[in-house]
Amino acid sequence: MQTQNNTFGKATKTSLFILATTLVAACSGGGSSKLPTAQTGRTIEMPRAALSALCQNAPVEALDLLSEEPMASPADRFFVAAALERGGMVTRARQIYAGLMQTNTRESVSILCGDEIIAYGPVPNEAGRRLAVISRDMALLDANLRPTRPLHKGLPASSKPQQTVLPAAGKPTPRRTKGPVTSLPRPTTNSPFGNWFVHLSSYRSMDNAIKNRPTLETKYPALKGFIDQWEVDSGGTAIRLGVRLQDKSEADRLCAAIKNSGNYCAVMDTSR
Repeated sequence: MQTQNNTFGKATKTSLFILATTLVAACSGGGSSKLPTAQTGRTIEMPRAALSALCQNAPVEALDLLSEEPMASPADRFFVAAALERGGMVTRARQIYAGLMQTNTRESVSILCGDEIIAYGPVPNEAGRRLAVISRDMALLDANLRPTRPLHKGLPASSKPQQTVLPAAGKPTPRRTKGPVTSLPRPTTNSPFGNWFVHLSSYRSMDNAIKNRPTLETKYPALKGFIDQWEVDSGGTAIRLGVRLQDKSEADRLCAAIKNSGNYCAVMDTSR
């Protein structure tokens, strides 16, 4: 009888242990999750203050917070690129993403805004995914539009003094169009890696360039969503706005159409 009682007690303890183990597993995350589970290396979350600003649609504030400390690691650079992307500075963001795709880092990043998953995975993979999102958005003409503001005067097209040229007899003087230029062809070889840049205007700061890009898109409806920025050193920082194309002949045709409407345009080789 004593042996039977001992056996029953051991069986009861074993059953209780199995039940407790099952309950602990269920409470510690046994349910389903929307987030991917396969991670490489450690996962780094965006700093809380910067994440809060980013999720509240204040990317400039997020950039300021991120720049308070040196941004050296791949994860840090990814966070900066994400804030630049949210702020409409897609050219700079793409440059950082493209560089991160070539790294061998094992770090993973996490940027979660409520139900929105901006990034959650290995840095190279997430950088490639953000590049694909940017390309898709530009193709759908959803690239960071803002309310129209007055166009900045920009930089002069040439340092040489302008000469007044009288029209030939019988030929009317070309007049600048005040309304939208609706006769332009839609770009077909637009690419962030294109060498040919159809230059439309220049600015001394990135902020002015971003603020005035919608004005150019209103002026040239066919180019809405295609206007990009290009930062150069021209006696100081200059931000050029225009369309980046892969095919030079298309760039020449587009620029010629813009000139025929009485507006400034120049085709530039970005590889030089």
